[in-house]
Amino acid sequence: MLGFQRLCLAVVLVVVGLGATASPTYAVDTVTVSGVVLGHDGQPVQGATIEVVPDPDTDDCPEADHSQSPAVLATTDAAGRYSFTCTAGFPWVTAILPSGEFAGWRTFQPGVYDDVVFRAYATRGSISGTVYDGHGAPAAGAEMMFVWDVPGAGAYDYFTADDAGRYRIDRLYPGVRYTVYVNVGDWGEEYVFTATEGDLTHDFVAPPAPPVDEVPGGAITGVSGDRRLKVSGWAYDDTAVAKVKVAIRNRATGRWLRLNGSWGRYQRHVVRMTKPGEPRTGWWLTRRLPPGSYGISLVVVDDSGNRNVGPRPWRSIRVRR
Repeated sequence: MLGFQRLCLAVVLVVVGLGATASPTYAVDTVTVSGVVLGHDGQPVQGATIEVVPDPDTDDCPEADHSQSPAVLATTDAAGRYSFTCTAGFPWVTAILPSGEFAGWRTFQPGVYDDVVFRAYATRGSISGTVYDGHGAPAAGAEMMFVWDVPGAGAYDYFTADDAGRYRIDRLYPGVRYTVYVNVGDWGEEYVFTATEGDLTHDFVAPPAPPVDEVPGGAITGVSGDRRLKVSGWAYDDTAVAKVKVAIRNRATGRWLRLNGSWGRYQRHVVRMTKPGEPRTGWWLTRRLPPGSYGISLVVVDDSGNRNVGPRPWRSIRVRR
């Protein structure tokens, strides 16, 4: 696109030149930058080069010295200062010390930028933290993306949190802006930061998950038929267990024990609980029954009226004299 714009400008100038004095020319997509390069000690560095990273799809910065690779836009003077003009839509510029050490990078949109500072640092930085899901638990394997500086510059990486929801990114250039993105289910978040020479910490915490009224459950863990029926177990719910009931069936006749002690259609009997109204409780029932074979079915009801789903716990027991 940039080459096409230059071609159009050249055609206009030729046409104008055939019949009249040519109008003044103006650079398109021009970036003008000046500033200073500093070393590890914060002092100006002479002989540092400002280089443009070439884009194979454009003719970025024809003003640069392309006899070298990378192409050099400017070299700092005794005061560590530099200045350059670059015709490009979105140049990617780096600063390199005379020792060859990296001293930072920037991307520029068309415009004028004064006092832009590039600085080398003795040590690299890092960022680490933990990703938590909507239940407050570590989000193992959370999908993450890491972007250097301005999104779209082409420097990014995909990775995942470990089994404990932890992540860590090392060897960050101090003074450079980075962005970390995370996705946990339908929730996503980004964190933009500027790296330092030290270690940074940032946790990602998903908003609380909407409450779900889960169905209760339970188990029959103890049965005895020595002269009477004794049955016990436990029940649970996400909020509170309101009632625990059992139904008792005579396996020989197929009839159910009713509340009045007769046998007939299905009915449930309320049992005793160790911690009624709590999320977890024990329970038990003792009942005199004639000798025979019986089946016990367990029903748990929570404080919202929800019941445990089928197939419900079932145990068989033989009552002896």
